[in-house]
Amino acid sequence: MKLLQRIGGVLAAAAIGLAPLAVSVPAQAASKTIAGCPRGYVCLYERGESRTKGHLQKKWFDYGVYNLHHVYGRHWIMNNQWGGAYVTLYTKSNGHGKCYAIKGTKGSTSAYRNFTPIDSIRLSKHRPHGCKRI
Repeated sequence: MKLLQRIGGVLAAAAIGLAPLAVSVPAQAASKTIAGCPRGYVCLYERGESRTKGHLQKKWFDYGVYNLHHVYGRHWIMNNQWGGAYVTLYTKSNGHGKCYAIKGTKGSTSAYRNFTPIDSIRLSKHRPHGCKRI
């Protein structure tokens, strides 16, 4: 994230003539956006839409717990994090209740799930103890 902010700052400065335009972006950081979901993110698609043609409803990058609001019905969720990081779905707010974990791989991992009983998600490096892997 900081790399992207730094690149954005350099590009903004270059646009007004304060810095040279030569910016080196690592190939892996620039690529690997899959179905509109940038590398390193977890993305939730609009209800009932295809992940390849659908629109993103939400996306998250930082590790932590996120409560969901007004997310009902079946949605595609994509874990485009690398290095084996997990997104875990919880049936209660603040990362509590029954949990279901989706591991990120060298590509992306996605699942089509009913989000009506899901109230929060957690992005983390490891699968939380007792969570079923999906």
